Amino acid sequence: MSIIGQPDSYQDMLKRIFYVSVITGIGCTAGIALASPSFKAFLDSWSLEADLGPLKSVKALYVLIPLGIALISRVFLLHDKLQKIFGLRKLFEEKYILQSLAKNVELSLDGQQKYWMGVNRNDLLYQAFYPYASFKDPVIDRQLVYTAADRWGWFWAAMESSFILLISSIIFFALSAWLGLAIAFGIALLLILFMFYQWTNLIESAEAQVKAIGLDAQRQTEIVRIFQKLCVEPKKN
Repeated sequence: MSIIGQPDSYQDMLKRIFYVSVITGIGCTAGIALASPSFKAFLDSWSLEADLGPLKSVKALYVLIPLGIALISRVFLLHDKLQKIFGLRKLFEEKYILQSLAKNVELSLDGQQKYWMGVNRNDLLYQAFYPYASFKDPVIDRQLVYTAADRWGWFWAAMESSFILLISSIIFFALSAWLGLAIAFGIALLLILFMFYQWTNLIESAEAQVKAIGLDAQRQTEIVRIFQKLCVEPKKN
């Protein structure tokens, strides 16, 4: 998969996030080196060089440091941690997937049922949504799944890159490097604006998947059964 092409697995989405984070990290590392002579001297202290696309004889640390940051982000799934901190995943899954699924099968949930929907969110997703809209053998149109994955991949890539740029902005501020601060902060803001735009596309994709799932009467009956089972307080033994 290229960075631009549609992902056909979660691993492809993670690769896109990783590559974009590396590219962002290289730009930030080079910018900080221009603003800090001591940091530049440290980067230049390694004689090992490498070719980076059209750029020839690049000092290794200009690449190794961003690569290390991207690897750490990949290991700890930084994008997932960030969306959990801001409650984005919970909001999206409950409001735009589960509540939409319930509405699509004409199931009205009261406040108590919505509470238990939130408690059992993962079970509901894995029983009432992912079996129909997963990467592997989706029941609905495969293109709906790939389009949603593509949009999520760009959303998460923008999220991680904006985080790296905001951290770099703090470093530029500490160095009184106002031009670097303006550039890094400005790009971060553009990425955040892109995320707002992409959020509307993600909602559109979720609505399309939910609608496709609900086209089959048998699936509707099964979804109602699952919601009725999981959106109630469990019986005490």
